[in-house]
Amino acid sequence: MDGTLLHLPDEEVLTWRYPKRVGESMEFGCPLLRLVVLVECGTRAVIAAAFGPERDG
Repeated sequence: MDGTLLHLPDEEVLTWRYPKRVGESMEFGCPLLRLVVLVECGTRAVIAAAFGPERDG
């Protein structure tokens, strides 16, 4: 199992589902998508994958 965060374009079409990080007084950075993948060790075949907003753990 492995996971990573991918940067998304800063467009309104995406920011409703994948929000930017929020500081004390403003939003900053690019929206992030969390990707988690289950891979077989020997063949490195992808068995399953799931993605969602960064806030989903």
